[in-house]
This record gives sequence, structure tokens and C-alpha cells, in this order.
Amino acid sequence: MSLDHGIPRLLPEGMYKIELDEEPTKELSRYGGHFFRFSSIAKNPNGEHFEFKFSLSPKMDSYHSLLRALGGQTQANGITMPPSGSVVGKKFKAKIRHRPAKNDKERMVTELVNIAPVKTETQNSLEDSPSSSGVKENEFDPF
Repeated sequence: MSLDHGIPRLLPEGMYKIELDEEPTKELSRYGGHFFRFSSIAKNPNGEHFEFKFSLSPKMDSYHSLLRALGGQTQANGITMPPSGSVVGKKFKAKIRHRPAKNDKERMVTELVNIAPVKTETQNSLEDSPSSSGVKENEFDPF
């Protein structure tokens, strides 16, 4: 029996390598302000792939962590600038966990935490020092 694609499903909690497969879209929030909707493919340590869509607001710490993991920079004034160019194909690692929604305790929402960059092989060879920031492709558990 297949699951109806119209029913939202929660990914199992755990660590994932996530690759963005579309440019994020900026949308207005019904609560005022705006948020960004992301589309991606998430891969767990078992090699299973999931379509994963998520939204982040610039008010969220995870939004700024994601921008930095994708190559963005935090300026001296505290504003996090997105990476230049396209983010399609860029990867990061994060833990996915679930919690009750703030406005509806019966509904579960997905959170991204422990967001970290994934270094490419070129970056690994250029920055192979223990003090370099980020997570290397072959680090970070069984990926």
C-alpha cells in the first residue's frame, strides 16, 4: 500500500546530509514578515533518500546557521548575508527532530538543528588542518 502524496509525512528523526534541489522562494507569512521555502533531498546514514521541503524565517537561528553552512557570511553588524550565486546542489548536514507546533500542540513540526557545512574534496585538500571549520564529507557519523 502506498502513502497518499497529499498527506504530509515527517521524516524520521536523526542526522541527514541535505542537498538543495531548487532555489528557495520568499513568501509572506500570515503572521507578518516573510519566510523562505526550501526544497531538498535528504539522505540518512542508511543511504535512504527523502524529498524534504522546509521553511525558515530570518528570525530563526537555524536560518542563519543554514546560510553560513551554504557559504554565507555574518557581518560585523550581525546580519547574515546569503552565499553569492545559486544554492542549487549545495549540501549541508543537520539533525532533524520534531516538536509540537507552538500554536497547535496536536500538530508536529520539523526542526533543523546542528546545521553544519559539508566540505567538498577540493576544500578538504585546501583546508586539511584540524582547526578548519565545517564538516568533511567522510566525517560526521556513517555517511
